[in-house]
Order: sequence, then structure tokens, then C-alpha cells
Amino acid sequence: MHAKLKKKRHMKNLPSSNAPFSKIHMDTLEISPPRQQGYLYVLVLVDDFSWFNHIYLMTEKSKAEYHVKAFLNELYNKTELIPTYIHTDRGGEFDSKVFKSMLHEKGISLERGPPDLPQANGVAERFNHNLLSKIQCLLGQLKIPI
Repeated sequence: MHAKLKKKRHMKNLPSSNAPFSKIHMDTLEISPPRQQGYLYVLVLVDDFSWFNHIYLMTEKSKAEYHVKAFLNELYNKTELIPTYIHTDRGGEFDSKVFKSMLHEKGISLERGPPDLPQANGVAERFNHNLLSKIQCLLGQLKIPI
């Protein structure tokens, strides 16, 4: 009998949130090939507590700041909630002074995973994987080339 060995964990889990929208996981996902409208990236936002998710299609990664700001404003307008933490990888789209300043003004702390370790942003990465699987399935059913 053979058993499947699991990989060793790279790091300890960060504490999970205990309320909706107190912690948001973010990541960008590249779509290949680009769609007709020029969309090449997807910005993924996932609530740590409820797994509520929101995506934005983007032509450039630099648009992430704009979409994050829009998401935070929409979230506040609908729920009067502001996240305590935003967790990202070390993508350049989340590293600008403008982005960090916007979070600071809203009182949001930025948590960043270690470099070259996507597992550290597991919630967003898992959502990315599920999203890609669903897109490929739909495109296959519609007989659209992937």
C-alpha cells in the first residue's frame, strides 16, 4: 500500500479573521491569450471570513490601485465596513507609494507574503485556481479555443 506524502508546510498560518471583511486577500492573475477587449489581467479580492469574492478585469496591472480603491469605497458604502488588513503577495502592483498611502489613509494594514512563495497567499491563490478551472470548462463547453 502506498500513501501520498504531503509537502511540508512552508510557514505557519496567519490568524484567520473572525468577522466579515476584516481581512481581504488580493492577487492578480494573468489571462493568456489576451481577450478581444484587451483584458490581460484579473484582480482577485477574497474575504478571509466568508470567502466572498470580487474580480476586476484589467488591461494593465497598474490599474489595480484604482480597482482596489473602488472596491473599498463600494464596500464602505454598502456595509460601512473597512478592512483591518489586506494580504497580498509581493507583486509590484501592490508596492507603490500611492497604494500604500491609500491604505494608510483608510487605516488598513498591509500584510505581504514572503517573496517567491505563492502559498503564503493561499486564499487568493486557491480562488485563482478555481476561477481558471471554471473558465477553461466554460470555454471548452462553448468550443472556444483556450
